[in-house]
Amino acid sequence: MYKTMQGCRVLERVTKFILFIFIIASAQVHAKANLAIQSSHVEVINNSRVHIYFRLSEKAQARVEYGATTNYGHFTTKETSFKYDYHRQLVRNLDANTLYHYRVHAYDRNGVEVVSADKTFRINKQSKLKVKSSGVETIDNKSVHIHFNLNQKAQARVEYGTTTNYGHFTTKETSFNYDNHRQLVRNLDANTLYHYRVHAYDRNGVEVVSNDKTFMIKSSAGYAYPPETDFHTIPSD
Repeated sequence: MYKTMQGCRVLERVTKFILFIFIIASAQVHAKANLAIQSSHVEVINNSRVHIYFRLSEKAQARVEYGATTNYGHFTTKETSFKYDYHRQLVRNLDANTLYHYRVHAYDRNGVEVVSADKTFRINKQSKLKVKSSGVETIDNKSVHIHFNLNQKAQARVEYGTTTNYGHFTTKETSFNYDNHRQLVRNLDANTLYHYRVHAYDRNGVEVVSNDKTFMIKSSAGYAYPPETDFHTIPSD
């Protein structure tokens, strides 16, 4: 009889322990489901610093992991309070014109960690170079001249194609002798809409890219279509 009662007590303790483990595990699963990283974005401060903003589903601690690859290698300082769901963290000592990866690590009051998906950013080194205007001149049914004007003398080339994926480049100019440019684009198809944009490069190697524009060669037209194309006669290089 005594052994039977002792066995019952042992069974009761084991049952309570299992129930305790189950409750703790359930609480952790529930916590994981509650805390989430809702959004994030990057604000460039200067050529070596950015602010990374992110919003959480609840107030929690957080930090940012970042680096030049998806191995990251660097962390910002982990916040110590649970006062905020909207966060801003400073990332410094970065290199301009370098692609960086980052992800957010958030921690709730139970110590449960949630990690966001990988995102990227790049600091484009600032330049005074600008693409002021551009226009298209039809040569024949298969070729055009793309004229463009920069605010300073620089190298340049034209990216073009039948979609905004482009896929083709003209030859990049090697001199810094001109601000007015003309580039030949050939082997085109008449009555086909083409997209293009200008890439210009200053003496520091900083690249500036114009907005997308379009043209179409019409066999009956003297200049490229559509008529709203901003074409001005610019002296050739």
